[in-house]
Amino acid sequence: MRKVKYPFSKDVDWLNEHYIVKNMSIQKIADAEKVPYHVIRNALLKAGIAMKPQKIYGHVNHPNRKGENHPNWKGGNPKCLNCSKQLNFGRTRCWDCYRKSIGIDIENYVVPRPSQADRFTTEYKKWRTALFKHYEYKCYICKKHDRKLISHHLNSYSTHPEERLDFDNGVVLCSKHHSYFHKNYGFHQNTKEQFYDYLSNLSELI
Repeated sequence: MRKVKYPFSKDVDWLNEHYIVKNMSIQKIADAEKVPYHVIRNALLKAGIAMKPQKIYGHVNHPNRKGENHPNWKGGNPKCLNCSKQLNFGRTRCWDCYRKSIGIDIENYVVPRPSQADRFTTEYKKWRTALFKHYEYKCYICKKHDRKLISHHLNSYSTHPEERLDFDNGVVLCSKHHSYFHKNYGFHQNTKEQFYDYLSNLSELI
């Protein structure tokens, strides 16, 4: 016959005496018998003894475990080394102090690249779709279908705003050729001449 690990768990009178008559909580009974909480709770449920509402024991003042009072507290989020501003984990300086450290004049700082909001307008999306259809969804250089085809501006999007929606100023490139072009000629100030130079020296640049 299998031995019962906790004999009292099947003793209805014992459970009733401690839980109802003596008005002990489940946790106190578990602590007194040195067993897990769920052992006493499951025993009461199997014995058909109704659970008492928690408010019967009155208000319980739980200790404050937030912030520095938490047992796993390790000092919280780091602070900026220069201005002591609160940071996210993984950073040592705030954005302003970082830019100062690399020599950027924040007061006279000018964003080199214009807003990209124009790329989400209906006109821009139509221009891009028309460009893809014209080149049959293939790269202009290698004639391959790519999962990430890119509508490339011959005269840079940044420095030639008047040609952003000019059909003759666009060409479709695969991610490989687009990456190699900008790797050799940089960003923001590209021209048609650079693109034609890239085509003529393609074997040397790739």
